[in-house]
Amino acid sequence: MNFNISLCIIILIYTNFKYYFHGVIILYTAFIASEYNPFHNGHKYLIDKTKAAGFDSVVAVMSGNFVQRGEPAVADKFFRAEAAVLGGADLVIELPLKYAVSTASYFAKGFVDTVNATGMSGAISFGASAETDELLKIKEIIFSEKCLDYTEKKIADGLSNPVAKFQFLKENYPDTDCRLLNDANNILALEYINAIDKSESALKLFSVKRIGASHDSDVTTGEYSSAGYIRRKISEASSFDAVRMFMPNDVFDLYKEGYNDGSLPVDMKAFDVASFSRLISFDAEYFRNINNVTGGIEYRIEDAIKKSNDLSVLYDNIKSRHYTHSRIRQIILSAVLGIKKSDLDRGVSYIRVLAFNDKGREILHQMKKSANIPVISNLSKVNETNSESIIADAKLDYNAGKLYNLLLPSQRFLNPEYDNHPVYVKNSST
Repeated sequence: MNFNISLCIIILIYTNFKYYFHGVIILYTAFIASEYNPFHNGHKYLIDKTKAAGFDSVVAVMSGNFVQRGEPAVADKFFRAEAAVLGGADLVIELPLKYAVSTASYFAKGFVDTVNATGMSGAISFGASAETDELLKIKEIIFSEKCLDYTEKKIADGLSNPVAKFQFLKENYPDTDCRLLNDANNILALEYINAIDKSESALKLFSVKRIGASHDSDVTTGEYSSAGYIRRKISEASSFDAVRMFMPNDVFDLYKEGYNDGSLPVDMKAFDVASFSRLISFDAEYFRNINNVTGGIEYRIEDAIKKSNDLSVLYDNIKSRHYTHSRIRQIILSAVLGIKKSDLDRGVSYIRVLAFNDKGREILHQMKKSANIPVISNLSKVNETNSESIIADAKLDYNAGKLYNLLLPSQRFLNPEYDNHPVYVKNSST
């Protein structure tokens, strides 16, 4: 072959999930959507399996100080990000607040859009009880026009969205295992796949068979337990050591130290009081503009606030067949944090770095070149961007950070979103 012609040929060698382009190694990265609330052995299992499959690195896209349950996380986002790196992640970036506290579809969209914004090639890695082929098959069914029309009608009749989809599968595809929709991890996986398809992303799928305790269960299985079980034990000082076996050693030590120095756990009673003090000043018009509020439920919320004296009573007073308990919690938290429908319309405006190790530093170097939105370390200079979207999202983060800071046993920072910087964890990659 002519030498000049050979120079024009791009040789792409795909080996062990690495790309070699003109002698330069481009990292092939797995991205994991996460809350790590808190990080436990099940999370480490997913990361270890992902790296064992040949991925160079793992980037966790993690919820910040507030999570999808509609409540504050057990520890702040920088603390939890450090724990994630100790547990095997190489880099932790934040899932934007407005997506982190919303429905599964918005959560997945925020995750996929954030990954796409990095400009990096790779795959999403997730745990599920179903095989990928099963998920792909069900995804085509439940996001079809026929199913969406059916679901819309059933919601109008009083069913919740999950129940309507389950019923559609049962009636129209009796050979399909409808029970797969009872698993929260499968639901999220389906939403990830749908978000990738809708964004026309080149991201690949890598799934790991889920093991251990089911979501939020009090049942433990060997060295595995749910994050909910660990949260409950952490909140009880006398039970803290009971979770040691369910967390990697370095992560447990970090949490024990954090407990002793007042970095955690968050005060849920203080959250209840702070939330209610805000909610009593809101009317139906305010709630109408809050994300996920539809069908006139704003009037029900306004009326329920008058009849309630704490959040648990409020949730029960709002609940209806149309709205699941989790969605109501998400709506109320969005109202407390001021997250409006228009905020979701803006999309992802910046990538926030929370923690990294040496490999993560390499990824960051690459990401800052490939990303199509700013990659930032803290919010101290966002006003200099002159971007309305960035400034608006930064304001949401700032206000949420201030509220969260008030809920901690020891307030280390007056302005946590400005004063905190990404945590560097030396030589932690596993």
